[in-house]
Amino acid sequence: MKKLLLRFTSCVFFLLFAGAGGAFYIAYNFLTTPASEEPREFVLGIDPGSGFDRVAYALKKEGAIRNVNLFRLLARIEGSLGKIRAGEYLISTGWTPRQVLRQITLGRALLHRLTVREGLVWWETAKLVEEEGLASFDDFRDVIHDPEFLKAHFIPFANAEGFLFPETYLMNKPHSPTNREDAYAVASRMVRMFWKKTEDMWKAMPLKNPAAPADDALETPSPAFPGAGNTSLGAGAVRNEPEGNATGTAAPQAGKETAPDAGKQTAPEQAREIRLNAESVADHNAAKNATSEDARNARPRTPAEFSRTGAEALRNAGQDGNDDGQPGAGKDKAGEAGKGESLPAQARAPARTASVNGTGGAQKNATSPGGIGVAPASPAEVDETSLRGMVILASMVERETRLDVERDLVAGVFANRLRLGMLLQCDPTIIYGMGENFSGSLRRSHIDDAKNIYNTYQHYGLPPGPICSPGLEALKAAVSPARHDFLYFVATGVDGGHNFSKTLGEHNRAVQQYRARARSRR
Repeated sequence: MKKLLLRFTSCVFFLLFAGAGGAFYIAYNFLTTPASEEPREFVLGIDPGSGFDRVAYALKKEGAIRNVNLFRLLARIEGSLGKIRAGEYLISTGWTPRQVLRQITLGRALLHRLTVREGLVWWETAKLVEEEGLASFDDFRDVIHDPEFLKAHFIPFANAEGFLFPETYLMNKPHSPTNREDAYAVASRMVRMFWKKTEDMWKAMPLKNPAAPADDALETPSPAFPGAGNTSLGAGAVRNEPEGNATGTAAPQAGKETAPDAGKQTAPEQAREIRLNAESVADHNAAKNATSEDARNARPRTPAEFSRTGAEALRNAGQDGNDDGQPGAGKDKAGEAGKGESLPAQARAPARTASVNGTGGAQKNATSPGGIGVAPASPAEVDETSLRGMVILASMVERETRLDVERDLVAGVFANRLRLGMLLQCDPTIIYGMGENFSGSLRRSHIDDAKNIYNTYQHYGLPPGPICSPGLEALKAAVSPARHDFLYFVATGVDGGHNFSKTLGEHNRAVQQYRARARSRR
């Protein structure tokens, strides 16, 4: 009996030792041996809320691990069961299980590049976001028109146009971009970049007046999204007679590289052909007015010195222009300056905002002690009128020229015309007001369409909102327009540059020069 017990005990110890050795071998082999002898890489997408077993079985299916139970045991020992991160991860079947586990719990998810160019309108940006798989077009559109989103990001418009800052972003790509949270994250990243890049500008603006009433611009309907805003609001007085054209109807403008229809000509390029071929529009340009000699010689103010209403702009222009208090004298159809004539009643800017209140020391914050300016500490404290003027003007500059050296010159032309109470007559504003469905053919009927509230041929002052998201150089130009006497500009047809003119006669000659150059190339 004693011998049997000794033998049995010996066998048990042997089996236990052998079992322990076998277990050790299995564990060691699992931990140190890749699942495949022929390594390959694949991208593993992990949805938010995915459980560990679901991810483990996906890894086994792809050949990255061989045993789900042992992989779970490894995660338990490592304390990583609940630490899986959502996102896309590059995995290799040549990795050990521990390397795979660390990749999905501690590694960096793949970042996808999203490049937003200067001058894109919001629907173009939404298409890019969808093409990159970061969010759906509809979700992105809904988010940037959501009043709660706008309020949380201090945007004083009916949508986030103008604040979707042009930049190259590296973003985590959701595995299933089907929810609004993804769109919110993308849009929020762009707006936060705007506030970061423009910090020096908005910190130089006046403080918000908490007693100021809400501006009509907050309720302006958005092109291509008619459900947003109050469509019953007026957009300012409508002109009855033509006025001097800032950009030249019959000749092209250089602008940014994008257009509402991806892959086609840019809006400014379309406008170039439109102006060149539409002789009826050329006739329209020939009938424009000019300003008086006094008005032409008046120096423009910086945006900070602009008044807040068109009526005040006219009064200020009168102080800098004619002695009779009028902003400038009318012109005959040949473009010669009139003598002692004031602008006709229909050519005067109405009380709708015609200002570009930007930055600078000329304004003092009413809320600061002793009238000494205090810089806003956050975007929430920025004066909304100043902010709106800066972003709207910058968006117009962005669409009119792609040359950085010209941006402040173009801004100066618009600043001069605003100060004199002239129509801005910026073609890209018309195009933006027609929304996504713009066909690429700007016609006389479009120029005469007073129902288009963005039409600066028909409505005085700045348009009700930005017409694109401008880049940093355009924003700088809007804050500090060049001081000059130019009231017109037209493309040269060479390297995207422009000719700037002080009088309508000079401008018309520049238009003819462009036409001659264009004909010689045919």
